[in-house]
Amino acid sequence: MSVASGYDVISRDNQPLSAGGDRQDYKEINRSARAAIRADCRRHLQEQLTRAGPGSLWRVLRPIIGSNKKHSTLEGITADALNDFYVSVAPRLAATVLAPSRPVHVRLPRVCTVGLRVQPVTMEALWGIIQGMKPSSFEGPDGLSVKTIQTFFDGFGHIVLDLVNASLETGTVPASWKHATITPIPKGKLISSDPSSTRPISMLPAITKITERAVQLQLAEYMERHHLLSETQHGYRKSHSCETALHVVTDDILRAMDSGEIALWAMAIPDILRPSTA
Repeated sequence: MSVASGYDVISRDNQPLSAGGDRQDYKEINRSARAAIRADCRRHLQEQLTRAGPGSLWRVLRPIIGSNKKHSTLEGITADALNDFYVSVAPRLAATVLAPSRPVHVRLPRVCTVGLRVQPVTMEALWGIIQGMKPSSFEGPDGLSVKTIQTFFDGFGHIVLDLVNASLETGTVPASWKHATITPIPKGKLISSDPSSTRPISMLPAITKITERAVQLQLAEYMERHHLLSETQHGYRKSHSCETALHVVTDDILRAMDSGEIALWAMAIPDILRPSTA
């Protein structure tokens, strides 16, 4: 029984009920129809999750669950004040970093004879990149969003392919692709007119993000293939995450305990991140 047939059963049975029909029969049909509707909803969600992949669970369920986020407006802050504050953060932070008192010895990874040369992507690879991106509706200066490209890829995918490959082959990025729209987001629930109480969200054009993803995939594959990454690095690597790092640390601690050894866990925090005692 489908959703449509379930609703049809309920609507048809309303008439004999009002004319003195059997209420018990109506309740049974009502329960059967609602069960069919729930089954169809579960099947629809399962199909969406299967197409989107396990990493898109929250994205699929968010429209159903809803969000408690409240959009707040920033009042009393001008665009010039925000811009002056954001561009001054990096120089002020760099000024607080002290030069090392002694040379820092860096252990370079093994050197390979094959350099990285970014290659053009195929139509299939490009579609895989675009399909794996979040369907953002943000439109850059070119009027295109990731969601638009995903929806109409069959019509102008070849144009996107030519643009991306032209950038990869020439090794250049057009100036318009580097222009980002900055949106200030309040850090907390309290709205303040102080620019330091906001954090900037940078939104690049969709074509820029697609090209970046194409380069990132090739760079990651090159680093993995030539073993240029340490086995202890879990960030920014495929099939690695905070969860895998915790598994490794936990396993090392348990092995030491089973061997009767003492396990110590030391965490280094840079001075710039330490709370001020002044």
